[in-house]
Amino acid sequence: MTPILAGRNIVKCYAPGREAEVLKGISLDVYQGEILAIVGPSGVGKSTLLNVLGLLDEPNAGEVRYGGREARFRGCDLTALPESKQGWIRNRLFGFVFQMYHLLPDLNVVENVALPLLMRAGPRAWFHGRAAIRRRAADLLEQVGIEARAHARPRELSGGEKQRAAIARALIAQPEIVFCDEPTGNLDTATSARIVALLWRLNKNHGTTLVIVTHDRDLAHRADRRLYMVDGKFVKEERPAAVP
Repeated sequence: MTPILAGRNIVKCYAPGREAEVLKGISLDVYQGEILAIVGPSGVGKSTLLNVLGLLDEPNAGEVRYGGREARFRGCDLTALPESKQGWIRNRLFGFVFQMYHLLPDLNVVENVALPLLMRAGPRAWFHGRAAIRRRAADLLEQVGIEARAHARPRELSGGEKQRAAIARALIAQPEIVFCDEPTGNLDTATSARIVALLWRLNKNHGTTLVIVTHDRDLAHRADRRLYMVDGKFVKEERPAAVP
């Protein structure tokens, strides 16, 4: 099976010298419809890898090859594309869920969820198509169970509500891949369980590929596949059948 995304020999340094290498020639394949967990303690490079795969950061060496639905990019090294094309991919093919939510405080919930489509449409198209975009955002808020909070500001939401809003925002462009960076890291146990159940349900219902960075092994053990990181490298791969 051709991977939907493939990292090859990715190196990332934040200062000259090997002592500053965060990613040390790392490679991985991501397959359509799977839930892939990247597991390891803080500081091993998990979030850096996620940012490189999601085109939020540039590697110093290596490639990120694409094999998904957009034919014109199939087989391309996405890191070598111009920023304008990378931005197009981030807006239409990728979604992002962050530990700190990154909701804009001056927008209400439905506006935050609609933001990726607003950025795509531009002001004029937004003016003419805003009703349809708002309906799409409202539908997603219903799917994640916070439709009653549509007109609240982020400061008025609980942590779990903020993360549900962030998940709806990540899904509004119907992405192929959603990258989740410690999506339950700031949540209590009960709320974390609800967020995990929501992500798994969305994967099952929509077939969206999930790449989840986490240090939570209980969360990781629910994934289709787990890659364990230590010191900027993968040291082990597991699938559910390999777990006693």
